[in-house]
Amino acid sequence: MRELNLFLGLLISTSLFAQKKDTTVTKLENGMELWQIKSGVIVLEEGAYNKGKKDGVWKEYNSTGAFKSISTYKNGLLDGPSIAINNKGFVTSETNYKEGKKDGALRKFTYDKYSKDPAALSSVETYQDDKLNGYKRKNYSKKTTPQEEGYWKDGERHGVTKWYGQDGKLVGEFNYKNGNLDGLYKAYHSESGALREEGMYVNNERDGVWKEYDESGKLINTTKYKDGIAKGKK
Repeated sequence: MRELNLFLGLLISTSLFAQKKDTTVTKLENGMELWQIKSGVIVLEEGAYNKGKKDGVWKEYNSTGAFKSISTYKNGLLDGPSIAINNKGFVTSETNYKEGKKDGALRKFTYDKYSKDPAALSSVETYQDDKLNGYKRKNYSKKTTPQEEGYWKDGERHGVTKWYGQDGKLVGEFNYKNGNLDGLYKAYHSESGALREEGMYVNNERDGVWKEYDESGKLINTTKYKDGIAKGKK
């Protein structure tokens, strides 16, 4: 038991020593302060403070000293371009902030860990006031083929959204209004790409005449809906 306690004590003290950070502060004539945070000889973070708040470009580094992120601050809030970087030095995301909130396009990238090929765009999202507002696209992993693309408003789907199979064929296109299915709905057969089903939604419920088709495009079923309830088939 005594040996176990000694081992745990040594482990804790070693961990604390490994995590010890040193901060160097350099005061400038304009009143700003340059901060540099280190772990041993490795710089972990550096940037400026203005009146006690982060200001300007701040850089973060990983344990090897390579860039981890580069961000811009104003009055202590993220304000301006910001990028994240992986251990190989590749940019994994880039976006813009305004007064601490995402504003503009957020792009994310994926890489093949076994090669140095250029990045593949994995997604792009458009923000305003930290909410999805505008175009969004998500690609299949390590491909440029879209999985979905559409438009958003105040953090909710609004307008047409399209879905695709991994072969790039369109499998569905739906209309939304404030996050609810509302408007024309179309679904397609995954192999042939032919229209499979079509109809209208009103406030998330099927409404009116809905039609189903087989792979050859032949109409095989017609159903009438009212407030999401099927009223009869033809």
